[in-house]
Amino acid sequence: MSQLLHFGEIVAMNAYLFPDKVGARDFTRSLTFRGWNDRSCKLANALVGLRLEKGDRIAVLAYNCLEWMGIYAAVAKAGLVVVPINFRLIGSEVRYIVENSEAKAVIAQDDLLDRLETIRDVAYSLAIVSASSSSSDSS
Repeated sequence: MSQLLHFGEIVAMNAYLFPDKVGARDFTRSLTFRGWNDRSCKLANALVGLRLEKGDRIAVLAYNCLEWMGIYAAVAKAGLVVVPINFRLIGSEVRYIVENSEAKAVIAQDDLLDRLETIRDVAYSLAIVSASSSSSDSS
């Protein structure tokens, strides 16, 4: 019987088989499979360190960028569920998604943090992690 791999396991397997091959790329940056796996493992460990449990939801507010690939792999490795939030939404729409998805944490790009102002009153129960898009692993 064959076992299906989750996204995080696929990235790890490719990091083992093709460590220096480009695994993800956007318009200006790229990540090797090894770099992608390393970054996603670090984020997965950080998410678990927030006492998040398997099945918990993580809302993500970010532009379309390379960081999404690491976030998806990290969330899969940690056994969590991604709740993507479109960066074009306004504060009240972001609040609706965060509340109704029962997200336990939010990952947001630095310049989108202002959209989270509307959830300040529920922020005591949320971990808000800033995601900077400045670092990369070149190919």
